[in-house]
Amino acid sequence: MTALLLLPLLISGCFDRYRTTDSLCNDNPQLCQPLNLNDGQCRIQRTNLIWQRYDTLQSPTDQQKFKELKATQEYQFCLEYAARIEPTELKQRKTKRIQALHHSYDAIDRLTQELQSSQDPHIIFYRWTQGDQTAKQQFLALEGNTKLEHPELQLALASYYIDKNKTKTLNLLHHGLSLYKANDDININILHTLATLYYQQKKHRSRVCVG
Repeated sequence: MTALLLLPLLISGCFDRYRTTDSLCNDNPQLCQPLNLNDGQCRIQRTNLIWQRYDTLQSPTDQQKFKELKATQEYQFCLEYAARIEPTELKQRKTKRIQALHHSYDAIDRLTQELQSSQDPHIIFYRWTQGDQTAKQQFLALEGNTKLEHPELQLALASYYIDKNKTKTLNLLHHGLSLYKANDDININILHTLATLYYQQKKHRSRVCVG
């Protein structure tokens, strides 16, 4: 009976091991040392990146690495601005920001390389957006596959057809909307694209009638 009573406490202790970012960094300095710690600039992005790195450390899947890649990009974007700021005190802060910025470039290169052979369609599409033509062909080859049954991926496929086949684009966007579940956040770009296409069609019909 005593063992059963203690079990929830033990489980809770495992999940609550790291209550703060500082405690996480103390035990896992490799996740944090290259970053601009103790700096008000990019604090939110830095904290998000540290915890995502920890998630990747615990479960080094392609999906977690991709999340880390995006978190690193957000951190890098913030640092590119912060590195230009001249601190009124503690001049070394700018040096740390620049060092952290260079580290972010290296981290993105490493993660991109590690994800180069990933078969996750979200990652394949990302590589396509980065100019990888092989990834483009890989992604398009998945059309009709259940792997693309996701609103974001239907939007990605629609973006390819938007200048080639308006009817197909509309069908893909409507199908993408149908994949959302109740209380899901809808990607506003799907609605914007639908509105634009319907406006263009209405405008085209008006011109035909006038002509």
